[in-house]
Amino acid sequence: MTETNREVPPLELAPARPEDAPELVAFHNRTYGARRTSDFWNWKYRDHLPGKSVYVVARSGGDVVGTQGMIPIRLCLAERVELTGKSENSLVDTGFRGRGLWNRMYREALAQCRDRGMTAVWGFTPVESARRGLARLGFAIHDVMVQAVAVLNTGPMLKVIWNSQESILGRLGAAVATPGAWCWSKLRRRGSKNDIEYGCGPFPAGLATGEIAALYEHIDRDSPDLVHLDMNEEYLRWRVLEHPRFRHELWHARRNGKLVAIALVNESQLLRPAILELAFVEQRDAAGLLARMTELYTASGAGALTFWANRTNRHGRMLLAAARGLGFFSRPARSSFVVKDIADSGEPRMDPSRWLLSALWFEGYAV
Repeated sequence: MTETNREVPPLELAPARPEDAPELVAFHNRTYGARRTSDFWNWKYRDHLPGKSVYVVARSGGDVVGTQGMIPIRLCLAERVELTGKSENSLVDTGFRGRGLWNRMYREALAQCRDRGMTAVWGFTPVESARRGLARLGFAIHDVMVQAVAVLNTGPMLKVIWNSQESILGRLGAAVATPGAWCWSKLRRRGSKNDIEYGCGPFPAGLATGEIAALYEHIDRDSPDLVHLDMNEEYLRWRVLEHPRFRHELWHARRNGKLVAIALVNESQLLRPAILELAFVEQRDAAGLLARMTELYTASGAGALTFWANRTNRHGRMLLAAARGLGFFSRPARSSFVVKDIADSGEPRMDPSRWLLSALWFEGYAV
């Protein structure tokens, strides 16, 4: 036995237990310098679709040295609902990197996903080493994501930039560009016409039961091959009402009394609210709701309004076109969209142009 083998106990992989939550959260917080809580971990992996989540824990000598999670998410695909896994919490202790631990954990997590009846695993990652590792595991890596930003107020926007994780040079460059971006955004929004009725507030925000489902049914009829979240009441209550960390607002637009667009917004960062999901019937409906949102967030003192979209998807392109007309500018997102078909069914779910990624959970995107 070598000296290294004597000093490092064998690695053991096992599913997470409910009582492990404090230890797992502490490991995550040490790794990322975060302040997550056990309530947040339980919300992610215990409260939604009990028994379907996956969380692989690697231990050495009893200590947590790695984790890999899969959040169970139902997606609509070709007029049916399928259970999928969203990859999250891929963490390896710095002292155990380069030993194949991440690969072992991920393979074990994929096996458990199959056992739970999942048909695909997907997620987002900005990390090049993760992209390479996922490609070796058979994932398709797609650089299709675009981030769109509208500068609403210069002072708050400069605060957002200063508090960002960009380099000093990156922050200085963004700060210099902010006044020009604000002028351009303001000019584009000036004189925009709007004939929609809108509303916003905590879920259900005045919406009748089934209205959101009916909106997505309309979208499905228009694009039957679209892949999107199963936006049922159970999901929205878990995702929005029961979220232990973030405050969300559900925006909606009506035309002639009919629901034509919805947007779910994370308002936890008051200076930079982020649209997490946005779905609409026609491009003018997206433009109408975005116009109302920019108007009200400007008045509230927000620095910017932002969202992500899939530039290869028809709905994503319509959303980006509507946003450009309202002063949003776009840039390639740092994160790649990754997906693996684990059902071996031959379904074309690997085609990124089918995914309505502007209406997928982008929060906590790093694989």
